[in-house]
Amino acid sequence: MRFVFALSPGAGFDPSGNDQAILHDKLASLLDAEVRDFCLFFDDLAPNSAAADPQVEVRIVSDARRFLRRRAATTLCFIPHYYAGTAAEIRADSAPFSGQFTVPSSAAYAVYATLPADVPMLWTGPRVFASPLSIDDAAAFRALATRPVIVWDNFPVNDVVLGRELFLSPYRAREPGVEGAVDGVVLNTMLQPQASKIALWTAGRFFADSATYDPDTAFDEALVEVAGSAAGAAAVAVLAEQFRSHPLIGDEIKSPTLVARSGDFFADRSAEHEAALRALFATFVATPGTLDRDVANAALAGELREPAHKLALYGTAGALALDLLADAARGDAVDATELNAQLADARSIPWLVGANTPIGPGLDRLLTNGPVVRADAFGDFFRRVDSDLAAAR
Repeated sequence: MRFVFALSPGAGFDPSGNDQAILHDKLASLLDAEVRDFCLFFDDLAPNSAAADPQVEVRIVSDARRFLRRRAATTLCFIPHYYAGTAAEIRADSAPFSGQFTVPSSAAYAVYATLPADVPMLWTGPRVFASPLSIDDAAAFRALATRPVIVWDNFPVNDVVLGRELFLSPYRAREPGVEGAVDGVVLNTMLQPQASKIALWTAGRFFADSATYDPDTAFDEALVEVAGSAAGAAAVAVLAEQFRSHPLIGDEIKSPTLVARSGDFFADRSAEHEAALRALFATFVATPGTLDRDVANAALAGELREPAHKLALYGTAGALALDLLADAARGDAVDATELNAQLADARSIPWLVGANTPIGPGLDRLLTNGPVVRADAFGDFFRRVDSDLAAAR
């Protein structure tokens, strides 16, 4: 295991001031603390930043490399501000972020080629969220970069636009063998370190042998490993179903059991289908308690407690909704006040349980090279309930 210290010197960087000396002082303090591996980040710079100039980036990286190597045996990598896009798009100046900066991407990469060939470059893939990530795209970008390439895979990260999501799902939508076309892959984790271990475990299985990788098997292993027991894994699995789909990576269904059972119920309102749906809602209601009781990893249970509470509120609301539909079917008057209050409580919790972040036109092209996966499983269910109750009045 290597510890790599990353710095972002670009924001507010003044090439004409003493910022280079400040960076030297920072690097020296890290060397004194026995850090030996470093990376410089120039991602997400403002267009008017002085560092959003490939000449400035190359100068900073080259100077930092010289400084570090004079002091100790070290490694240094970097990520440019044009960090996404296929090789063809970068050459044609049509990659993501094109038009935002003064120097076009093709000219920028010509400047990056002047860096020593042993300085690796980080790349997120054809888009900020690569889906899928293919061998051909990775190999073509490595040829363009003329240096070692490390894929910065934005999974299971949940910051900025995805800040209300959790990604409790396996590593997917990467072509088997893609790791052989580059020199490394790093995963960008969530703000929840314990929950992130689920995705990391499955990625480890993928990189160990991508040809035989089974995401579902790896996911089941990860739940037991991270939760600490089979019972804990079962508790986390109920919540994980509501966070399985990613709006920008892959095409998995969000809340698949809820979608299937509610579909059966609305298609044929048999006692059997209603009972199956009620049993599912009861499981949702019990989830906070099973997390606290069965998950040995207390830190993981703590990270999941608030979304589990929202799931429990949805479960209670679901049972109330079925009661109201039964009353309406008998011709009784219905009062949805309690249901609406329960839903208001649930919706006051910001986590997108059973739903994906809406990604608007324009932003989708920047973030993904596949279709945006839209999902709102609980919203769809309760909208159907509202419609049916309105029709019965």
